[in-house]
Amino acid sequence: MTEQSQKIKVNFVVNDVPAFSKKILKTQTLSELRKEYGNLIKDDYIFLTNDKFTITKEDESDYIVEESLLDNKIYIKHCKDDSDESTEQSSKTNEIILSTPIEGSSFIYEKNNLNIYLYKGDILTKEEEERAIVLMVVGQTGCGKTTLLNAFANYLFGIKYEDDFRYNIIYENFGKSQSKSQTSEVTIYNIKCHDGTIIQIIDTPGFGDTDGIKKDIEITQKIRQTFIDKLNSITCICFVAQSCNARLSANQKYIFNCILDLFGDDVKSNFTCMLTFCDGAKPVILDSLQSKEFMFHEIIPYIENPWFYKFNNSGIFEKDLDNEFNKSFFKLGMKSFEDFTNRIKKLKKISLNKSKEVLLERQHLEKQVEILQISLKEAIDKVNYIKGIILMIKSVKGNLNGSKNFTKKIKTFKPIKIPVYDGRFITTCLICCHTCHDHCYMRDEEKYGCAAMTGDRYNAHCVVCKGKCSWTQHKNLPYIYQEKEIEEEITLDSLKKLYYDSKSELDTKTQLILGAKKDLIKLNQECLDIQDLITNGINRLQEIALNKSVFATSEEYIDLLIQTEKSDAKEGYEIRIEGLQLLKKQKQTLREIYEKKNTKLIDINKFIDDNLEKEYKLKDENETNCSIF
Repeated sequence: MTEQSQKIKVNFVVNDVPAFSKKILKTQTLSELRKEYGNLIKDDYIFLTNDKFTITKEDESDYIVEESLLDNKIYIKHCKDDSDESTEQSSKTNEIILSTPIEGSSFIYEKNNLNIYLYKGDILTKEEEERAIVLMVVGQTGCGKTTLLNAFANYLFGIKYEDDFRYNIIYENFGKSQSKSQTSEVTIYNIKCHDGTIIQIIDTPGFGDTDGIKKDIEITQKIRQTFIDKLNSITCICFVAQSCNARLSANQKYIFNCILDLFGDDVKSNFTCMLTFCDGAKPVILDSLQSKEFMFHEIIPYIENPWFYKFNNSGIFEKDLDNEFNKSFFKLGMKSFEDFTNRIKKLKKISLNKSKEVLLERQHLEKQVEILQISLKEAIDKVNYIKGIILMIKSVKGNLNGSKNFTKKIKTFKPIKIPVYDGRFITTCLICCHTCHDHCYMRDEEKYGCAAMTGDRYNAHCVVCKGKCSWTQHKNLPYIYQEKEIEEEITLDSLKKLYYDSKSELDTKTQLILGAKKDLIKLNQECLDIQDLITNGINRLQEIALNKSVFATSEEYIDLLIQTEKSDAKEGYEIRIEGLQLLKKQKQTLREIYEKKNTKLIDINKFIDDNLEKEYKLKDENETNCSIF
């Protein structure tokens, strides 16, 4: 093991004020430390033991670093000469101990007379992860979340106004449009603070950017995967919003509903609002957040006051020693972070098990609605297909077996491959030859995490495949399967292979029609089974979810979003409207199934009565009615 790998990061605290941090060897003597960092450890600095006893300079060679460590900090006492006290008071600025950039951070640019360093975070041990404070930060694109988190990191590292540098944990690309999220992935930043506290920040991509609903669904999937793979508990969910918004738009309400949809009802007391761009006045957004039209008002009573914190980060990334105005903004900003940090230190971490179940149930509902729509289309196609067969059979007079040239072309649908050239991931079942999830973001070796799967990496299977195929049978392929209408030639032999039994006492014509009827009933039952799964899923969500209204996004509300998109006509609005219309259709289907107000039913029994029963009397006395969408 190299000497460099044996070094640990140590924070130096002078007169109980964080001063600087360095990576040093535990086995170094204090005298060696003083010699190596003489520019920082002044002559009138006295080392303290880990139980706060002073160590004389003569004894420093007898003490190693490890004997002075307390929570990875070395405490130092600054001994002042009483005769110089008045002089020191008059030159207080000169006493300030300036920080130096943390080892491992890298310079990225200069701004406002400040050097900006990128800090990529610490690697935590298992024990450190268990005691870390875990914050998930969510918000709309453009709410100021990235700047807020960068400013927060500077507070956690103990940065002072007089320091000539600042930290970024997120490197902003200022050339990007503010309508697009700066963050594209769910990212975890581990920060070991100057006071020994460990903070894990879960930064999420901004909801509601110009890429539309599909992008928001992808974000939800990424957060779910982060919950499954990397997180077991959470301390606080931080909703970031601009303080100056007098009213919440339909889009903002939609975004907050998306956020609430992520969690179980056991985390409601662990929410807080972080309001950006604040001044001395009351944030105008408060009335909207507390309005009964906005679901957050139901959570506020469970949150210990204050339920919101005000932030103004305009002074954090400024340095002008002669500008008292900037100094005051810096102090106000740091005071806000201090109040916020004191609050989150008191919060109890909550297990994410219930939230993981909520995300899984919502994911399954989406896929089950998709499967139901596919099954309905298949059933409708089958009805038309069988109608053609029945008409063909009825057209034959006498014994069907004696009929020659029994052939007919009937319209049906067959899956065909459509090549895709945009490089997107498409989850395809190798067994069923079926597209199970378009626009997936999981690689082949991670398909257990695909939205079409349920279970973990050891037993996950597809909820779209009729055979519930294993995730290992799914790959990303450069094409999708789509059904295309074709004309299929039907012959007596092909029908016999499907429906004829030589041992049956029924004649061939009756057997073929009876077989067709059973196919219809089987398809109908599959649709009913899916409806039962959807109803059960909705019931379970109403038991465990924070947002218990699965239909919170009403048709009127989505219509308002569509109208806004049409009137604004911003780049890509047609695609976003298409996504909103798909969401509306999904909500309508869920509501109709749950409220049993299905208005688009196809009565299979009526079809059977009209085309089969009256002539062939195939219906059993004990058979119940069946119907599908």
